[in-house]
Amino acid sequence: MKNATIITAVFLLSISFISRQAALADEPVPVTKVKIRIEPSLFYGFGSANNKVGSTIDGRDVNISGGGGCGYGITGGYCGSGALDVDLTVDSQNSVLIPKLDNGSGDFRRTGVLLTAKYKLPLKKSYQHIKFGAGAGYYFPNALAIDLTPAGMSKQEVSYNGSAGVHFTLDFENYFGKSSSWSVGMRYNMVEYKANKFVNNSVTLPVDLLKDQYRNLSGDGLDFIFALMF
Repeated sequence: MKNATIITAVFLLSISFISRQAALADEPVPVTKVKIRIEPSLFYGFGSANNKVGSTIDGRDVNISGGGGCGYGITGGYCGSGALDVDLTVDSQNSVLIPKLDNGSGDFRRTGVLLTAKYKLPLKKSYQHIKFGAGAGYYFPNALAIDLTPAGMSKQEVSYNGSAGVHFTLDFENYFGKSSSWSVGMRYNMVEYKANKFVNNSVTLPVDLLKDQYRNLSGDGLDFIFALMF
């Protein structure tokens, strides 16, 4: 809950600050010559809920999250007008154990397809603007895998159904050509994954034996994104 509050506060404060800058703008958003664009991206995020897996020898909690982690994606975008973009993104992201262990491993890999509508507002310079966006996405079936057998503990895997979610975005974009730009931004994701299979040391067990935080895994989190548009 504490992490979720901090992440939400940072997101809202960023929107407030950039909105004030947009209000000072005196030039229009440049209209690109191309209607279709391609946008590869890299991102790193923080999940809003940390799920405890165990503890280190010195007493630190070992956690894994259903949100955040390293990821990459590719976006196909349509510039419908000077002020509106519609993006279709396919991305992949992976959360791991934090802190990293020498005698154990764990990850939660997922792939999603996201549809986002973005409204552009100009900044002081005509080749710079911000985008406020919102959309929905589908995340394909995935699995959480934790292997602590090197530490004399168990190996577990939890499989999840595909899930629908929503997201909100905030981007700063800078053109360096009429149809090329770079951008940095944030995306807040809201999604929950439902477990459908639980395997402990190669033995399939009822998912009801899982703690609720794993049976209904929160995928909420805030991602920081860098992208190039061509």
